[in-house]
Amino acid sequence: MRQAEAALAQAKDNLTRQEQLLRDGYVAQSVVDDARHSVDIAESQLRAARAKLSDLVAGSTPAQIAQAESAVRQARAQADQTAAALQQAEEQLAESRIAAPITGVVVKRSVDVGQSIIGGSGTGGTLVITLAQVDPLYAAVNVDEADIAGVRAGMPVRLTADALPNAVIRGKVDR
Repeated sequence: MRQAEAALAQAKDNLTRQEQLLRDGYVAQSVVDDARHSVDIAESQLRAARAKLSDLVAGSTPAQIAQAESAVRQARAQADQTAAALQQAEEQLAESRIAAPITGVVVKRSVDVGQSIIGGSGTGGTLVITLAQVDPLYAAVNVDEADIAGVRAGMPVRLTADALPNAVIRGKVDR
């Protein structure tokens, strides 16, 4: 019966962890549903173990003892299965973190929270997000010799490009 109680406590702890991971967006709802199901099973097994213990205390036949031992074995198996599911969820969480190679702003998300993807190498795999780099931009420009004497560091500038006819990029002279 102690094992059934321990299995129930472990299943409840796992459920609490999975619910937090769901709120944080690290696991899908189905993982939480599986954890709830494990709690239900562990509760049922604990009730069965308590009933068997009551029967044993009241005086049991060899068949009842064998049945109780079978229930204990099943409870142990369920506890092992729940522990394996917890370990798998923790491993998946450890593998779910991604880091960008640059500082930037997310401009497009290609997958949804909780969606499973297949990892890849650094040169392939699944596109997860698209980042826009926010580092300062530098431009090398040609200045007419007649105007160069009037150019000083820190002066404001406005740049235009043929490729972006309606865009005006504001900046300052660096050197």
